[in-house]
Formats: sequence, structure tokens, C-alpha cells
Amino acid sequence: KKLLFSAVASTLRRSTMASSKYIQVAALLFTVIGIIVAKKADLKKKASEGLQKKILANQVELSGGSFTFGTLDTDVEGWREYAEKGKEENQRIEDMKESVGAETFDMINEQLAGMNRKGMETQRVENRDGSQEAVISRVEPFAIDKTVVTIDMFRKFVKDTGYSTEAENFQWSFVHEMCLSPEMIELVDHEDGLGRVKDSPHWCGVYGAYWRRPEGPDSSIKGKGNYPAVHTSWNDAVAYCNWAGMRLPTEKEWEYAARGGLEDELYPWGEGPDDENFSTYLNSWEGKFPKENLKHDGYIGVAPADAYEPNAFGLYNTVGNVWEWVGGGTEDKRILRGGSFVDTIDGSANHLLRVSTRMENSGDSGSHNTGGVTLPPSLSVKHHGGSPAVADRVHPADGHAQRQHSTCRWLCFYRTWPETQKITSVLLCCFTLMHRMLTLCIARAHHPWSFMQAFDARAP
Repeated sequence: KKLLFSAVASTLRRSTMASSKYIQVAALLFTVIGIIVAKKADLKKKASEGLQKKILANQVELSGGSFTFGTLDTDVEGWREYAEKGKEENQRIEDMKESVGAETFDMINEQLAGMNRKGMETQRVENRDGSQEAVISRVEPFAIDKTVVTIDMFRKFVKDTGYSTEAENFQWSFVHEMCLSPEMIELVDHEDGLGRVKDSPHWCGVYGAYWRRPEGPDSSIKGKGNYPAVHTSWNDAVAYCNWAGMRLPTEKEWEYAARGGLEDELYPWGEGPDDENFSTYLNSWEGKFPKENLKHDGYIGVAPADAYEPNAFGLYNTVGNVWEWVGGGTEDKRILRGGSFVDTIDGSANHLLRVSTRMENSGDSGSHNTGGVTLPPSLSVKHHGGSPAVADRVHPADGHAQRQHSTCRWLCFYRTWPETQKITSVLLCCFTLMHRMLTLCIARAHHPWSFMQAFDARAP
């Protein structure tokens, strides 16, 4: 955009000296077209009344009231001892901070960080599902989406506003290895590829992975309009909500809705099946993680947003499939609920899938198992998520990714840019050539003898 506006300004300056009115008109036309192309996404734009009605039609109104909030899975062997130890450690850290003063305490943490050692900070005391011990809580009446935001609805939002997700801006995102084609895996592991997360090598950094290309540039969303819109961050979820005239649900609203009116139960449908076969209930990981997925539930990766039976409130997939963003938290610690397809019922890998399952991640993080939902502003909303932390992300300005950026910048990034950016890049090239031609015409009109001199001076 900077290059485009620079060309526009330069052309305008030179057109004022031109003797030909045709050149001035051409320069003005070029300016108008340039401004249109460089126009930013209209994030203040709201969904039409018809679209808002369609969104509201996909919601259920809930009466609110008291409910169980938090994990009921606290009878696991050793959990209470672990919880007590965690509380004692947190108290010790608080006592030290009070004793030495907040300023000195922060200086100690900075020195520890400089030595690549873990600083002293209080931790959440939580169970394997990521939640804390259950308490009785209460919510006011609200409404919430029956499903996570689907590709069809997110596509309408993008078409209406021109919005680019953070995965598009990063130009890459995380995808589970088993969901990638052999060609994509080869690119990931290539010396110029993004590679894998060090401690979780099943998560691959894939150029060009975003909501339209969920498994990389060679994948598609054709025929998957009812699937969750994945690779979406908390910030993306908020932008969608603003457009739809909605908001994200609070954590308590989300869990109240997810439980479906049931008390003291681990799952949205109640007790587990007698034969311990959960494959008809939710999308979770079945088999030895991360190399084997038995696919008894019908899917290796993401399932449709309305797969399986809804809970008693009419909400689908509140446990498993994709993580769902909720409101609250801080910029570095936004909250996701529900777990995803990489989590397990027995807790043998990743999170223990329960209606209380919870995790935190930074607001700009997103991956192949992250999405969300929405609520009316006076009521509530839902969105999906769950991914490696953004701290694990290989930033294009650092190390390995920088080599990819510098060695095959045009080839790689042109191929992975979304369609709108591809068009803009091509138009930018055309406008740059037009600018060169206009410059030469102006120079020739004023000083025919210096035509070749002007060409030499301004050749790209």
C-alpha cells in the first residue's frame, strides 16, 4: 500500500507539469483506482438485517440460574495432594513478594529470565481437564449459538468486510501432521520449511494454512460450509462478533449452556455409555496419540459443526471437535473451552475431555482445532479454538522462517496468499507499470530530448 500511494503521489506531482490534458485525466483515474485497491477492511461495517436474523435463528434462549461450574473430576488419585501442594507454593510466592516488595520481586524475575530460568509466579491449581474444583455459580438469562461459527457464516463476514484473519497475516498456521498430505509434510520438513513444534512434533507449521485452506494450500473448503471456521484467533472471533452485532459468551455462560441443564455430570449428555464407547457422542482422539487415530467417531480431524446429537439445550459439540473462545482473560491469556479432536476421554493424551475442559492461550493464537460462537449483545455468543501457544510460533522475522522468507519470497507467499491479496498484488504490479509509462509520457512531452535519460533514471 505504501508503494502504491507513493506511486500515486509521484504521478500527481508530475501530471501538474504535463501539457497534455489526457495525461492529467489518466493520472487522476490512476489515483482513484489506487485508492480503491488500497482501501482497508471495513471493520465498522455491520451485518445486514437479514443476516442478523439468520444468526439469531441459529440461537437458543436460556433462562439462566444456578449451576455447577468447574471440574467434578477431583477424585483422581493424587489430585487433592497436588492441589494442596500448588496452593502452598502460591502462598509462598505471595509471602516472598510481600516481604521483598513488588519492585524487587519483579527485578528478581527479570534476572531469572535473563538466565533462561523460570520466574516465580503463582499458578492455577487445576485438574487434567484444565479446570478448577467445582463451585455453585449463577448466570442471568441469555441466548447462544447452537453451533460454532461455520465456514458459511464466516465467509459472509469476510465478504462483507474484507477482513483478514491473523493466520492470513502471519501467512501460516499450525496443522496436525495426520491431517496433512505427504506433499505438505515434505514442505514442512524441508530445510526452508517452518518445521514442527519442538516438544510437540505432531504440530506442523504450514505456510498458507488459514480458514479457506485448513490443511494447507492443497486443501479446500468446498462442500464444507457446515464445518467450523478454524485457524481463528480470539481477536478474529471478536471482529466477527462486532460485525454480527453479537459478543462472546462469558466463561460461566458457556459452561452453563454446555452442560445442557444437567447437574453433577461430566458430559453434556450425562453419564458415559456402559460399554465405554464414546464414538457416537463426540469427536475425540481414539488410538495411540499422535500416530494412530482409529477413526471410530468418523473423523481424523475436524467434524461438521452439527455432527452428533445436541445436548438438552440444543447445542452441538460442546465437548471435543474444536476449542471455543470465550470472553474475559488478558491479552496474553485468553480462555478456550470444550477441548478438541486431539483431546481424549480418558486423559491419556492432551486434555481430559469433560464439559469443564479449559485452557488458556494468547489472543492472536489459532490453529487447525480452534473456532467459536456468539451471543446477542444483551445476551450471549460462542467461538471455537485450541492450539499450540503463539510462543511456539516461528515468526517470519526469526531464524528458520526468515530463510524461507528471503529465499523464495515471491513464489511461496504468492502461492499462499488468500485470493483477495493475490488480486491486489497483481493489480499493484499493473499500476506500477502504468506509473512508469505515465512518467515517461510526461517527460517526453516536456523534454523529448531527455526521454532516454528519464527512462534510465526511473527504470525498476
